[in-house]
Amino acid sequence: MILPNQQRGMTGIGWLFVIAFIVLIMMMAIKLIPVYIEQFNVSSVLSSLKSEPGIATMSGGEVTGTIMKRLDINMVKGVARDNIYISQEGNNRIIEIEYQIQRKLLGNVDVLIHFNNRIEVATQ
Repeated sequence: MILPNQQRGMTGIGWLFVIAFIVLIMMMAIKLIPVYIEQFNVSSVLSSLKSEPGIATMSGGEVTGTIMKRLDINMVKGVARDNIYISQEGNNRIIEIEYQIQRKLLGNVDVLIHFNNRIEVATQ
């Protein structure tokens, strides 16, 4: 009979499970951190439009072009011109960027991340 004071530590199989779990978390972080860094760049480009002089008088195409140029400078590849929506609500112009990113995680397991950024700019 094994006494409780003689039982110490984990078995080899227990350590394999712990290591496999840590490797899985690290793989997810390596795949997903760049996506969230790109999202931060999209968010900062959109928020910088609030301080842009003349944004209220620009046409929708000019605003979209300005956004696309800034996203290109920041090397954001996940946002296309079709993902930018510009509308008018009363005295405010609504600029919205809505897009999805799909990344492979492991084998046939993918992750789909949906982002929606929105700002309101006063037109007066």
